[in-house]
Amino acid sequence: MVNVDLCLDVCDYLCQERDGNADNHSEAIMVNGDRKLENHTRSKDLTEERVTAFLNDNPEFLERYVMEELEIEQLERWIIRRTQRDKKRAGSAGRKTSLSRWKFCVHADKRQMLQDLTQSLQQRPSVVNVLSELASCISSAVSADGYRLYLPDNDDENHLCLYLGYESNDCQRLGKALLPCLVAKTKEPMRLSKGDPNFPAKGSGDVAHLLLEPILQPDGQLVAVLEMWRLSSGPGPFHEEDEEIATSYIVWGGIALHYAKLYMSMSKQRKLSDFLLAVVK
Repeated sequence: MVNVDLCLDVCDYLCQERDGNADNHSEAIMVNGDRKLENHTRSKDLTEERVTAFLNDNPEFLERYVMEELEIEQLERWIIRRTQRDKKRAGSAGRKTSLSRWKFCVHADKRQMLQDLTQSLQQRPSVVNVLSELASCISSAVSADGYRLYLPDNDDENHLCLYLGYESNDCQRLGKALLPCLVAKTKEPMRLSKGDPNFPAKGSGDVAHLLLEPILQPDGQLVAVLEMWRLSSGPGPFHEEDEEIATSYIVWGGIALHYAKLYMSMSKQRKLSDFLLAVVK
């Protein structure tokens, strides 16, 4: 039997951690099958260590709280954060993250994104087009005011080119010292705001906050760098949560990228086969 007072204390503590609210809660809480609705005042001697010990001793309480009180988006962010942490601890030689670990994180918006990417691939079959559509989805998901997509230069993979659109054949090459090139080199996300030492001093205009995300293949090869920004009149700086959302979309978008590469490879093989058949005839 769970100690009712301690259970209420812990639940109140967890609710405050979830909501970022220091006030006492008067939520309905199920304890030993009873519904408690009283204005509960949390014990002043409740510590983080005591809460941890209680949760370790009562896993069923923790499971019930997670299932009933938390949004699925919060669970997804935790999985992303845990996966990234474990990946860093394991080192570069560690096992690659399996997409199966993301199965429960399927949201309607991500399913719609994959459908849109698939349709886009059918209309204009190219990896670049899929990347462009993916960049647009991510930018919208993190409430960015704008974005740019940078691709490895075909002539020199150590340089990046600004993607100017599907119908443009031009390539605007970047200097190695610019932020997208630094992200391409480190393959790590970067968040900046005006006043940071590395924030661009020129040409930023009304841009106040930047978020740069590398887009990688499962083998670690860089396929693009996405630069997103928010204006000074926008929703404020980017946070770790925005990085996690972008990472989640990149993981799902990687499925479409994989099939785009397969499609292009099969298309080349089919053209070669048709050519050989024509020569034989």
